[in-house]
Amino acid sequence: LYPNLPNASSKATLERVSPTGTTVVGEVPAGAFAGFSYEAWNTISLTAQGTYFTVSVNGTQIMDVTDTTSNKTVQSGWVGVWTISDMGAQFDNVRVQQAAGR
Repeated sequence: LYPNLPNASSKATLERVSPTGTTVVGEVPAGAFAGFSYEAWNTISLTAQGTYFTVSVNGTQIMDVTDTTSNKTVQSGWVGVWTISDMGAQFDNVRVQQAAGR
């Protein structure tokens, strides 16, 4: 997620990171999501089912995308959170869970 700044840059990206590099799976333009506000907690939810992903911020879905860059479905892997070192971001209550019925 990128901050709510007065520019037309993308405000969210979903990236797949592999040993060979990083690939952008989806992007959200400023017109669809304003970006996050500084000094406020945000709730981010990502659901993965095979190569299909949805992303919500504070209960509002901002991304609905299929990873067309890979023919592999998500069955296992790692979850990561990242920030630019000078932004002062904090992460709390990071939870990963398997969907019911799997």
